[in-house]
Amino acid sequence: MSETQIHGNRIQDRSIANTKLVLGTITSAEISSSAAIDVSKLDLTQADARWISKIGNDKTPYKLGVLTTSQVPQEALTIGSTGNIGFEISYPSGVTASATTGGTLVAGTYTYRVVAVDSLGNITKGSIPVSVTLTNPSLVPESVLISWSTVTGATSYRIYGRSDPQNQYWTTSSLTYTDTGTTGTSGTTPESTNAYFIKISSNNSYFYVDNFGIGTKTPTYKLHVVGTGYFTGKVIYQTYPEIETYIAPTTDVQFAPKRYVDVAGIGRLVVREIPTGPIDGTNTSFTLAYEPVNGQESVFVNGTLMDPTEDYVLVPSTGTGTITFTYAPPEGAKVRVTYIKVI
Repeated sequence: MSETQIHGNRIQDRSIANTKLVLGTITSAEISSSAAIDVSKLDLTQADARWISKIGNDKTPYKLGVLTTSQVPQEALTIGSTGNIGFEISYPSGVTASATTGGTLVAGTYTYRVVAVDSLGNITKGSIPVSVTLTNPSLVPESVLISWSTVTGATSYRIYGRSDPQNQYWTTSSLTYTDTGTTGTSGTTPESTNAYFIKISSNNSYFYVDNFGIGTKTPTYKLHVVGTGYFTGKVIYQTYPEIETYIAPTTDVQFAPKRYVDVAGIGRLVVREIPTGPIDGTNTSFTLAYEPVNGQESVFVNGTLMDPTEDYVLVPSTGTGTITFTYAPPEGAKVRVTYIKVI
């Protein structure tokens, strides 16, 4: 194996084949060559790097390629088509285990690890093991109470125990679990994470976060856009085959029932609400869920827009509103109302 000397942050010799370099906390370096260097054997503190390239003079920054086919990545960070970027959901912390009464566990030492599970069923690695020793449960039947801190992004948890290594698990949506001695599901604690807040890949990408902002650093909605948005295709809030007939047959915007859009300075747009009232061919009165702004509504019966001067009367009241039709909608008819809610 050849010897490569490193002076400061500069590699003086390009011949580093079969040489393992542990970069550790090095944040910058200069490689005295204009060609890319294959660093597939470098330990980049758990980074799966393929190429590091330095192009041009000494002031040109590095370009890092991960799983790329090119020896000269064109961007500061280039990810190959088979690579992904993921921001992991953290594994549970603050895990404790303590003895409590009421179970059937025998004397001995019991070890547990907790795993977080997201809404897609993806899981984190197991937490740091915690153990508790039951000394004399024959006098007072004992259980083990396991607790942990909440994990953002988790919808449930698995508790692996009782032996070390753990060989079974139990599932809960709370932040505690009491092992009373009931047999769990067979399985060993996972040692890697596949649950992510954000995952970016060449196939499917997602942002599994509370709020996501574009043009704002303080989003207050699932998708909060400040500025003008532009779409060339359909915006589908929820698939609903009748929507284009009821709302906008010439547009590519689709809304599902009772989706809300803020109308600046007026109120909140309620789209395609199904008002309350029997559709039995005789009833003419229907109630809205919110108080409407009078004159800003669109009422549809079986896809036909009703005339407010001939077909119905809308009477707003505090917190609600009543629509009275001139003629009762036919039995089983589809009645939909889009209106601006007073806020």
